Amino acid sequence: MHVVRASLKGTPIGFFDAPSLNPTEHEFTVWLEPGEKVSFHVMTLPGTGPVNSGVSNGVRSYEGPGVAFDWFEVEGPILEDWPPRSQQRLFGKTPIASFPRPLVSEAPTVGETKAPTPLTIDHFTGAGHKLSDRWYLNVAGEITTKLNFAKPGTYEFQVTAYETPAGEEHAKLYTKLNGREMKHARFQIKGSEKSPQTIQRTFEVHSAGPATLGIEFPNDYFDEQTQADRNLILTTFQVRPVKFSEPSEDQIQTPEPAELLLQFANQAFRRKVQPEEVQPYVGIVNQLLQSGETFLDAMIAGYKAILCSPDFLFLGLEGETATASRLAYFLWNSPPDAELRNTNLNNPKILQKQAKRLLADSKSRRFVDHFLDQWLDIKDIDFTTPDPQLYPEFDPWLRDSMLEETRAYFTKLVQENRSIDHIIDSDFLLINQRLAELYQLKGVAGSQLKPYKLPPNSPRGGFLTQAAILKVTANGTATSPVIRGAWLSERILGLHLRPPPPNIPAVEPDASGAITIREQIEAHRADPACASCHKTMDPPGMALEHFDVIGTYRENYRAGGRPKHIRVNGKREMEPHLKILTSRGRIQNIRLGGKVDASGKLTNGHQFKDIHQFRHLILQNKDNLATNLARQLTLYATGKGHRFKDRQHLQHIIQQTHKDQHGIQSILQALIQSPLFHQ
Repeated sequence: MHVVRASLKGTPIGFFDAPSLNPTEHEFTVWLEPGEKVSFHVMTLPGTGPVNSGVSNGVRSYEGPGVAFDWFEVEGPILEDWPPRSQQRLFGKTPIASFPRPLVSEAPTVGETKAPTPLTIDHFTGAGHKLSDRWYLNVAGEITTKLNFAKPGTYEFQVTAYETPAGEEHAKLYTKLNGREMKHARFQIKGSEKSPQTIQRTFEVHSAGPATLGIEFPNDYFDEQTQADRNLILTTFQVRPVKFSEPSEDQIQTPEPAELLLQFANQAFRRKVQPEEVQPYVGIVNQLLQSGETFLDAMIAGYKAILCSPDFLFLGLEGETATASRLAYFLWNSPPDAELRNTNLNNPKILQKQAKRLLADSKSRRFVDHFLDQWLDIKDIDFTTPDPQLYPEFDPWLRDSMLEETRAYFTKLVQENRSIDHIIDSDFLLINQRLAELYQLKGVAGSQLKPYKLPPNSPRGGFLTQAAILKVTANGTATSPVIRGAWLSERILGLHLRPPPPNIPAVEPDASGAITIREQIEAHRADPACASCHKTMDPPGMALEHFDVIGTYRENYRAGGRPKHIRVNGKREMEPHLKILTSRGRIQNIRLGGKVDASGKLTNGHQFKDIHQFRHLILQNKDNLATNLARQLTLYATGKGHRFKDRQHLQHIIQQTHKDQHGIQSILQALIQSPLFHQ
């Protein structure tokens, strides 16, 4: 089975499995803008092109496994109504194209009657040049003219033309409307000066106002030997109405700006808005309409003004619905819906029920993504790139899987109200095939994350040993217990660390392996100015030393350079090394350095020798872990830093959640009920 990644502008929109000889259909729902492309990449196949080329040698030269795509189908836009509901909220039920548009001065007007309107060459501008009574296109290009259309409807554009022949094909003529080719509007002009050719093409005008008609000559040609020159000569032009549209009164009635602005302000300000409050914005719209702007542009200007108002920009100005706004932006990162705005959230039980509803909604994924980006720094997953010489197995699928594992794990903790110790340790993982390969676990296949029961004494479990965390706390070459220890102390343990003293160089791992990181740290801590902080933050970082920069468990460090042949007991052998299957499907030998020592001593005197013992020591004080999580959630929910007077509120949250082992959702619910959230 192979795994395929669908992506949009480099961002994954989904993964799907391609079983062997078992055709399957897969469906994605995604927002697409004009011109955007969805790409598909088989993640389980090695690259077949030159390194960093970004291309494949092609099917004809490739021999090996592959994935066949039988068909693609794009359906959309997937809308229940037309115009779309979003457009109806902003501009009413009338299609935007139906709104009249200001006429252009000095342009001919067509459609005041059903009589045809002839055009002269003086109405056109563009390529080629004018003769006395015709337009001579002796170069490839186009000419255009702007017309005012008095009424919406179907019109016909008629052109008389002839060619001066040259080459193997006739002159081509394309008709255009507003810069785009009309439907079925490509013609071959075979007529001569004595017998010119007349072509007609109909087109639709959806609303009264200006439009641009164009004629393109795409295939100019000159034969150097015979001096034959292919040109297009245009002699007469005419536009005539074919059928006027007769829309109903509802379709042609321009909506009342005040009603639309009031409806929009109710949503934007997250409260009940009085009609007189939107009068300044109505004035902006009316002034623009009177100056000749379109209804569309005038309304957009009014909406922009509303979005610049303090009532939209700041939380806390909503009055009775302030709690609804805080809750919605906390858990959905969006304004409250009608149910939340119209609910009495002063009742604690109702507030708790609404919070559960918001968490159960798919929009709560925004909370998970943004909170973890802020708390665990996983937004920095691409800040460094693993050295391809040391970590050639790193690939985009692994990178994407890292993020999904951490997000899915936290989601599970919240939805199932798992206890706080799951931050540090757990007996299960949520992994897919790629993560299982990295973690050296068997029995997992496919792209989707699945629960995996960990074997006894596994070093995995909790956030600390997840690949995403281990990557964002390391550079692309080596790990630093100082950096990881500082991160773990502040983000997980809730310890406040002072900034480093000035003019003190950082501890940088020795890539050659000549000096161990432990030796460097011990030398650094010999400086009294550094010792006080390093004795706090270095031990947690040392506990993670068995995990490299991409999260692989290791007994030895990887060292730079290729392994060499050495003499061992008189025999010629290769230096200790790893055999790594690279992302390009090749085996690469990686030289091994010194052995990892993950032991340490906490500030309370307790010692540990590995990640297991470190976890056990940290879990002795679950209240500290719960307090830190509550503080991190408060910072995300309110944007306010921790203040001394907040301590009593945090302590109250911890007391409330003690009975259920400080369940993650219990902490979240207690925060929502706390004055910390409402003040």
